[in-house]
Amino acid sequence: MAAFPHIAFAAKSDVGRKRKNNEDSFGVFPSLGVYCVADGMGGGDDGEVASAAAVSEVEKFVKAHPQPKDAAYSSKSVAAGVRAAVNSASKWISERAKARNLSGCGSTFVGVCLDPAKPDEAIALHAGDSRLYRIRGRGMQQITKDHSAAELIGAKNEDELNPMFRGMILRAVGIQPSVEIEETPFQLKEGDFILMCSDGLYRMVPEKKIVSIVRDSASPDAAVEALVAAANEAGGIDNVTVVLVGVGSLPPPIPTVELASDASVDRTAAVDSDRASVLNTCETDGETCLSFDTAGDESSDASTFATATNTTVTIDANAKAELSAMAEAEVAPIRPRAKSIALLVAIPVFAVVVAAVVLFAIFSDSGNDMSPAVAPPAAEESNAEAELDKMRRQLEEMKRKTEEENRKADEARRKAEEEAMLAEETRRKAAAEEEAKRRMEEARKAAEEEARRAEEARRKAAEEETRRMEEARRKAAEEEARRVEEARRKAAEEEARRMEEARRKAAEEAARIRAAEEEAMRRKEEALRKTAEEEARRKEEARKAAILEKVRPMLEDAWYYCENNDILEALKCLNMAKSAGYEMGKKDRDVIWNAYNRKNGELNAYIRNRNSATYGQRKKYEEERDEMNSQWEKLFDNRK
Repeated sequence: MAAFPHIAFAAKSDVGRKRKNNEDSFGVFPSLGVYCVADGMGGGDDGEVASAAAVSEVEKFVKAHPQPKDAAYSSKSVAAGVRAAVNSASKWISERAKARNLSGCGSTFVGVCLDPAKPDEAIALHAGDSRLYRIRGRGMQQITKDHSAAELIGAKNEDELNPMFRGMILRAVGIQPSVEIEETPFQLKEGDFILMCSDGLYRMVPEKKIVSIVRDSASPDAAVEALVAAANEAGGIDNVTVVLVGVGSLPPPIPTVELASDASVDRTAAVDSDRASVLNTCETDGETCLSFDTAGDESSDASTFATATNTTVTIDANAKAELSAMAEAEVAPIRPRAKSIALLVAIPVFAVVVAAVVLFAIFSDSGNDMSPAVAPPAAEESNAEAELDKMRRQLEEMKRKTEEENRKADEARRKAEEEAMLAEETRRKAAAEEEAKRRMEEARKAAEEEARRAEEARRKAAEEETRRMEEARRKAAEEEARRVEEARRKAAEEEARRMEEARRKAAEEAARIRAAEEEAMRRKEEALRKTAEEEARRKEEARKAAILEKVRPMLEDAWYYCENNDILEALKCLNMAKSAGYEMGKKDRDVIWNAYNRKNGELNAYIRNRNSATYGQRKKYEEERDEMNSQWEKLFDNRK
């Protein structure tokens, strides 16, 4: 039973017009509804080996899990298996690079897992900047988000970035023993196309043209051929790989089962002999052709789509030897892309290559000649090594600063916890004082009850005394009356004194309690005020730090241009930093003011000196001066 009778697909990979070898790879596995593209990097044959290993490990996973007879595997379990396969490849690439002392060897990965239980759903898997698009009608939507510097800062076009960050990717297979594969579910309907491609396509061909080619082609095969041709016609500066999956009339869901638990874990301990079966090789004049079987009983029978085609990707003899060695290794192989990037785990390290290129493009200062100075090849290598050492030192410094900032953040968090503990202690003391107040009230009530009982006892005693006095009145009426009166007066005075003393003590205790409550409230309000002020200060410092971090590349470029007397470019960079919220200090304003006056004087001197400059040169100086003055007014709002 075919799990995906509504799917038609085609795929092609081309070396392009600028590269010597193809570092891209792709895989089409219709039996499990898995399709993928990998774009290698690392230079030489390292990129080829890396991308080939990623795709080959996925192929091995697919071949190890043929479709059940009366059911299909769920897309979630297949996706888990693909992630495990790619991580197995990542471990192998990382170990190989470490053994060979290689740097930057790895591969991007983008793939899709179709869902046999829900034909209108699919799961995209990716790491790096290879992309997956959904084409619906005349619209094209990017389902994956690039793991790149441009995507990180929200740049729509890499031309908006500082040159050192262009082409920088932040996640790839093989840079570390494991890689986080981002998973993105998305919806499908009849007539949709799923397009997976390396950056050799989407950087060269506009989205509108891609949609037009796909919609106007007679079949997926014709569309893939036309897309590759369009990328080459636009310059073909990179390898280009395209996998196009067409969605026909959606079939009814079929029962699904989960893969065995070993499909979602690291499979590096698999039988070594199985690795040899992953690669189908054919000898052709010193080359090795790596092909992926697209035949099978799952071939599309939808009348609106063409039959799937097999597409082979060639790699050179070095890659052939590397892939053959994979069959005997403990970890699966890997396959291509040759982009100039260094360690993806740290952005500053990657800037080394671009920084070296920038050094070679510095304008010479000889005479009035504005042409760029070109360093000889030996100097380029020496400068690149020196810049590499410098950038490594900068990376260590950035790491140190990051650790210091983390320490400060931990200290601030500890202080906040201490303040919270202080507030809790204050609350506890207030509660204790409230309890003491309650107990004093109970004591007061007990004292009143005791006084009542004493009064009752005194009354009874007086009555008894009266009775006695009445008994003795016969004997000494006048004497007894005097004694009784004296005793009553003294008792009343004593009782009044005691009652007055009790009232005074109660009033003092109440006043003390009120004072304690007011002091506790004052301390609490003071603590809250200080906490709020500290929080506001921290937020302001964080905001300024974020702005400074964001504009740091712009400021570095500005002072670089300022040092090289290119004040116009320096002002442009400072205006970009100002737009991002940066506020220059007085020292920086004085520096740029002096440089601006000096450059303005030079340009005015060139313009006035008619003997040393032609009309065209003076016109050029005038335009540069006017543009520089415009940037100056924009930067300082017509004020220094």
